[in-house]
Amino acid sequence: MKREKEKTQEIAVPDFVGRLIRRLQSKGYEAYVVGGAVRDRCLNHPVSDWDVATSAPPRRIRAVFKNIRSFSLKHETVTLVEEGRHYEVSSFRGGKGLGKAIQEDLAHRDFTINAMAYDATEREIMDPFGGTRDISRKLVKAVGRPGDRFREDPLRLIRAVRIATELGFKIEDRTSRVIAQMQGKGSGMNLSRSSLPENPLEDWICSASSGFFKSSFLNSWRGTEGSKTPIISTRFTGISWKRWIRWSLIR
Repeated sequence: MKREKEKTQEIAVPDFVGRLIRRLQSKGYEAYVVGGAVRDRCLNHPVSDWDVATSAPPRRIRAVFKNIRSFSLKHETVTLVEEGRHYEVSSFRGGKGLGKAIQEDLAHRDFTINAMAYDATEREIMDPFGGTRDISRKLVKAVGRPGDRFREDPLRLIRAVRIATELGFKIEDRTSRVIAQMQGKGSGMNLSRSSLPENPLEDWICSASSGFFKSSFLNSWRGTEGSKTPIISTRFTGISWKRWIRWSLIR
């Protein structure tokens, strides 16, 4: 995969995030700022969430930051707590489980505008999928094949429209067609490109009591179809699926 770099965008990283990155690097691991923080900085928006992706596996993340208060809601992510703020440190993601490189991690993120990483050491944005270009074009576009991305996480179907609504962007045509095709398989919901509800997030949460999103959510909750092994911590078994969807959407 071609590694594109943008040297024109230097990101002011908070001191605590910089220390996280340097500590991981001192232990021999790669570490980058990723996700919405890079996107929001490119948009000149304030950053509310700072996330770091690293080559360190989850057990090593916990060991490296054992002196910092933390918790884990997802196997591959450790959330560090500093002065009441949360900072997620996640192992590189891959096609099946953990990834081996930042490029592989970015290839499995949802949309091009979220598939950028900031190298705080080299002061460069890594943008292999044209996220900065799509920001300038005001497009929400799936990374690679839209169907693959949505099958990895069906909640991305809703997230696409939430992000487009929040930023005033358009959903890229191929991505939009796949959303329409997938939500049309029994969902009973109308995600028409030409007519979005005034408050799509609330409308969809309320209307998602049957069909594609509920079944996808329940399959994700229970694990692989037909399996008895849950992939969600048992501490969440008392949370309704609607609340889980709401929680996922604000990530």
